[in-house]
Amino acid sequence: MTRLLFLSLLTLAAPLVFAEWRTAESGWQYEFPRDHHSHPEFKTEWWYFTGKLTAPTGERFGYQLTFFRQGIRSAAERDPQASRFIVNDLKFAH
Repeated sequence: MTRLLFLSLLTLAAPLVFAEWRTAESGWQYEFPRDHHSHPEFKTEWWYFTGKLTAPTGERFGYQLTFFRQGIRSAAERDPQASRFIVNDLKFAH
């Protein structure tokens, strides 16, 4: 039973290991507004939302919220005609 479970998980994970992803390299030419959005050809990316607050008492606070996107299917593997419920990316924040 354990061996069957292991082989099943390995079979499901194999496409994730061999997927084609671009790598971040120096020399990237930033272009806005294009670079304000997700880049599905990269496996991992994140965005920061930061700010400063002042309480009525004068206390000052800073905050940071980070959003992450982890690719599950590479851009080459995505089917534009597929169901919108298919998971291409995992998104989370902290």
